[in-house]
Amino acid sequence: MSYIELDNLNSMDRSLTPMSHEERNTIVGVISNLLVNSYFIWRVHMMFVDGTSVAPDGVMIWAREVIWVIPGGIILTIVMVILANILWAIFTGETKPSFLVDERDRGIQINGMATTMVVTVLGFLASIAALAYGISNFIAFNIVFFSLALGSLSGDLSKLWLYRRSC
Repeated sequence: MSYIELDNLNSMDRSLTPMSHEERNTIVGVISNLLVNSYFIWRVHMMFVDGTSVAPDGVMIWAREVIWVIPGGIILTIVMVILANILWAIFTGETKPSFLVDERDRGIQINGMATTMVVTVLGFLASIAALAYGISNFIAFNIVFFSLALGSLSGDLSKLWLYRRSC
């Protein structure tokens, strides 16, 4: 076999590698993150359209929305993980999933957490800089919220990349 054929064989093997429990949960987390943040983007857009963002109580209304979005996102993620694992068991016939977490999983989790923290801290610093230059509190709080959301998404995407790379 030539080098090219071996390379193709290796890439085929990687694509056929079954997903671990952690990898499936990470994929569900990405989908849940996108759904929840799409909803929140729509709500913030509506606050700009109807003038709530510049109202005296705009930040309070925004905070009440966040108070509902965060637990709603947690509940949505839990429900989606349960449903995804049930569907995975039905379609693959896997009767006893492995919940073992090995050194590779721990390393990937740590790298994902580091990515999340870097993006979140950069977003927080951006919100502080925005406030220093006179941006409204409403915008600054949105920068903080979306840096948290983007941090979570980038951490999950980096974990997915590392899982696929390490197969």
